[in-house]
Order: sequence, then C-alpha cells, then structure tokens
Amino acid sequence: MRHAALFVIFMTTAAGCGSPAHPVIGAGCRTASDGILSLAWTVRSQVPSAASCATISHLDLYLTPDQCTGSVEISPVDCTLDRFRYDNLPEGGALVELEAVGPSGALVAQGTARVTLGPQVPATPDPLDLE
Repeated sequence: MRHAALFVIFMTTAAGCGSPAHPVIGAGCRTASDGILSLAWTVRSQVPSAASCATISHLDLYLTPDQCTGSVEISPVDCTLDRFRYDNLPEGGALVELEAVGPSGALVAQGTARVTLGPQVPATPDPLDLE
C-alpha cells in the first residue's frame, strides 16, 4: 500500500520531460526543492519499446524523499520513453518505485532504486529495471 500522505501530480511529457510550475510535495520537507530526477529504465532487461511495453498500459512513479513526510506519485508515465526527467523535487536521497500497470489495471512489473536528487541535471540518468 502507498503512504498515507500521498499527493498526485499529473504531468505531460515532452521528449520525456515533465516540469510543473509548482510541484506538490506536501508539508514537512526539510530541504530545498531544486532537486532533479533523471531516470532511465529497462523492462525485463530490454530497452523500452513498443514490443517490450506491449503488456503495459502505463507506469506509475512513486518518489519518497528522505527529508519529507510524504510521497509523490507521478502518473501516467509512458513506458516507451527512453528516459524521464522531473524538476522541482526535494534535494537529497530518495526512494523511487516504478510500477508497470497492465490494461486491466493489474501490476505486471515493478522496480525500485535509491537516487540522490540535486540541483544539477545528472550526466546520466539513474537506471532501474522493471521485473
């Protein structure tokens, strides 16, 4: 189950980037909100494509920053993107959970990663494998 203090951010993607004017993180963050999430994933060790994402309708991304009392859900995320960037997040360590949701709404794959969010765009995205 997700954390009790869960806030939803709906986003649009443009070349794999989402950037709201004012993100919703929730009260209780003890850090600046200049953090940048840069993430790339594979689906069962395959690069995202129409074939590897055939059984996936969308991805749900859950971010739990170490310095905050709540979590963020970013949904839907297109499975076939080769990378994803999201700005204005709390700086510092965070847990990222990525869930692949099938057409029926069932969970078909998932993956987690520890990331460090900073104010600079990372040279390479943090990797995560959906299994």
